[in-house]
Amino acid sequence: MSVFQPVDIRPFIIRARSFVSELQSVIPLLSVVLDNWNSQEGQKTVRLIYAGPFTETCGSQCDSCPLFRYVGIDKVDKEPDFAVTLCEAIESHNQLLGPSSQRFLNCKTIGQYQDAFVKYVVNECLTQEKMFAELLWISGFKIIFLFGFENQEELVKEEERLKKQIVAEILRKLFEIGDSQRTEWIKKWLREK
Repeated sequence: MSVFQPVDIRPFIIRARSFVSELQSVIPLLSVVLDNWNSQEGQKTVRLIYAGPFTETCGSQCDSCPLFRYVGIDKVDKEPDFAVTLCEAIESHNQLLGPSSQRFLNCKTIGQYQDAFVKYVVNECLTQEKMFAELLWISGFKIIFLFGFENQEELVKEEERLKKQIVAEILRKLFEIGDSQRTEWIKKWLREK
């Protein structure tokens, strides 16, 4: 069985920035990430992961959420290349992310987004092939908006810092559980990248 590889999100950056600019005029945002995080392995939709002051403590009260009302949810019968809609989390996501997680996969604070990568790698990436695919995912996401970072150059630096922070936390967790093999896989990937 081959491991699903992340989709190149670069062709969607301009569309994502345009939509986020429009969205910010009606909804306060703290962060928006462009990624192809989906509810089922093998789906290729590139989407936005949103956070606002309403995200972390939402209690999944979606009907009263301004983001939910503005962007809506995925259509079951379609798999577009790029979606601004919300993607329903499935049971495996809820198990991974915990009971306090939001109902939709792409309603996540930056901290929750980072934790999802760490938990997924530590709990699920048990082969080198799967580990390398997930490291590609980490290296490939793009922060479209982050509150307090108006300058694009500063935003890119912060994005790189967050990516390094995710990998460092994965390495720390693997060290804690004494997993030297997967630690070496990450080091090998970093050397070859």
